[in-house]
Amino acid sequence: MESERDCTPPIWRKPINTVNAVARPTSVESRSVEPASEPLLLDQENDPNTTTKALDQKQSASAVGVVPINDQIHRLTLNQEDSAVGGYRTEKVSPCAETTVLSRVSWENTLRRIIEGWWQEMLCSLVSVVALVILTLTLRKFNNQPLPDWPSGITLNTVLACISTVCRAALLIPVTEGLAQAKWVWFKQPRPLKDFEAFDKASRGLGGSLSLLSHTKGWFVGIIAAFLLSTTIATSTITQFAITYPSRFNQDGSKGGAEAWRLGESWGKDEPDYAIMNEAAIARGVRRGINNLVTDTIPFREPKCASANCRWPEFHTLAIGYEVTNVTHLVEADVNFHDGNPNITLPNGVHTEPGKSRARFTGAPTFFLGSGPTLVHQHLQNASILDYFSIYWDASNRIPRAVEVSYYWCIDTYHPELVGNVLRMNKSTSQIPKLHTSQGDEYRGYMSLETPVKDDVIWTIGRLSTRKIATYLNDSLSGYTVVLAGEPMRGTSGSGILALATQEVLQNLTKGNSTLEIQEAERAWWTAVEGMAANVANSLTNTLLPDQSNVDGVSLDTEVYVQVRWEWLALLSVQVALSISLLICIIVQSAKAEVEIIKGWTVPVLFAISAVDKARMENGDIDLVSLRQMKNHQQLAHVNLHKVGQKWVLQ
Repeated sequence: MESERDCTPPIWRKPINTVNAVARPTSVESRSVEPASEPLLLDQENDPNTTTKALDQKQSASAVGVVPINDQIHRLTLNQEDSAVGGYRTEKVSPCAETTVLSRVSWENTLRRIIEGWWQEMLCSLVSVVALVILTLTLRKFNNQPLPDWPSGITLNTVLACISTVCRAALLIPVTEGLAQAKWVWFKQPRPLKDFEAFDKASRGLGGSLSLLSHTKGWFVGIIAAFLLSTTIATSTITQFAITYPSRFNQDGSKGGAEAWRLGESWGKDEPDYAIMNEAAIARGVRRGINNLVTDTIPFREPKCASANCRWPEFHTLAIGYEVTNVTHLVEADVNFHDGNPNITLPNGVHTEPGKSRARFTGAPTFFLGSGPTLVHQHLQNASILDYFSIYWDASNRIPRAVEVSYYWCIDTYHPELVGNVLRMNKSTSQIPKLHTSQGDEYRGYMSLETPVKDDVIWTIGRLSTRKIATYLNDSLSGYTVVLAGEPMRGTSGSGILALATQEVLQNLTKGNSTLEIQEAERAWWTAVEGMAANVANSLTNTLLPDQSNVDGVSLDTEVYVQVRWEWLALLSVQVALSISLLICIIVQSAKAEVEIIKGWTVPVLFAISAVDKARMENGDIDLVSLRQMKNHQQLAHVNLHKVGQKWVLQ
């Protein structure tokens, strides 16, 4: 048969004075269909009946709907040439021009067939992209926003699940249909029939998609399809991880929701007669501090909060501080009861004597409280309110123990906050001021204090208030108490209360062990002295604070909001991108291999193998290695469909 490329077409001349001319060939050579160059089955390679195979392949291709592209181009050429009308003849175009026209027509036909055959899969790919975009925009809208209040209990997770499900379902359709088409492209090369079953099972589950990898031996189409089919199982679960619901605090804004107190800078100047008007309150504040449990420290007045979370700005307040220092090394003691004069003396003149009963000295524990000039707290200078000393002695100590306790004016800095109903006062600094100036008389005058930090704030304290506080402290923190066996401890004086507090702490430390009482007695006394000093200072400070709050804070409401973790959407985005890429790849490979768009259509499978090859396989005339590799071949050998009227029945 002579090729069309080798023949020289006749040249027709255009007649003179002719306006319209249409090409009309005189003859057309028909083209025969060449047999397929590649066998469908491995069994066909050694078959001598080449002519029969070529005929069978052509019949099979026609049955399936695969028409050779050369025949299509030839028919199209015939139609174009036969469409010429009229009685005019023109020059025929050159071979190069004819090739260009045929190429363009072939491309247009291919594009039309692709659109007609794959429009459903393209639409599904578009739906998956749109669903992914909608999902992204929805999450972006609600990111860092409060939880949406939708009807019928619909939550953001529900919307996320619905959109992701639509996206997943849409992207799976191009994958499954593309995989069904890929098996026909796969068989453009000699393949065993078991690969046909592998492609069929790949779209049915995780196991089939993974087994396809071994059959396709690294074919990238199989790799992408297996990845998509195996990972879409976890798409919905992983996508749900993209949303979390942390909580945050929002300002309430209601007035009075968070209140705190402070003693202002001008307290001494604004209230010079405070001590006269609140004398009973000062006395009560001192006694409250003395009688409070020494192991339970009285805090600075706690702020009030209308919710479980509040914050206040950092503020400074005038307060009463304390300082406790060991001065045992300064004690001069003579506790020789038989020779000498038993006495316990400090360099500033404060003195007492060891425990003594009605008749003689004993080794009973002795507690003493008394005021006097400072020995080691000179740095407090004029800010000091009162200096007093506590002395303790018992028979186990040859040298009595002594401490100096000083109360003084100070400037404290607080930054309180309430989180989850747990208050933290956060005392950051405590500054000891210095006397700057003194103004006014003894009763209505005040003193200006200068803080170590040079600023423009001048703190003032009343002279009379300072003296009144010192008087009540001196009256309450004094006394001499001896703990005698068999006699009750009344605890009416400051020393008596200190003795009771020491005994209480000692009992908690020893748990009734008499041996430990001797060892822990001094430790218990130290705890009682320091605990009492702290409680008195804080109790007095709280007493001096105003009744009305003067520090406004912020009440915070707990709000649950949406937080999007975008990295969890990466899997869905990759799946959509790979699904589209897989579809494009299969479309291109099908067009290049000149394979008709069959996809998952079942009917072509029934006619894919020619009747001659079917008969040979049924009669066992050819090698059945491919069929024997199928596990259920014996059962399938008896499966037959018979036509009954216009329908088919399984027999």
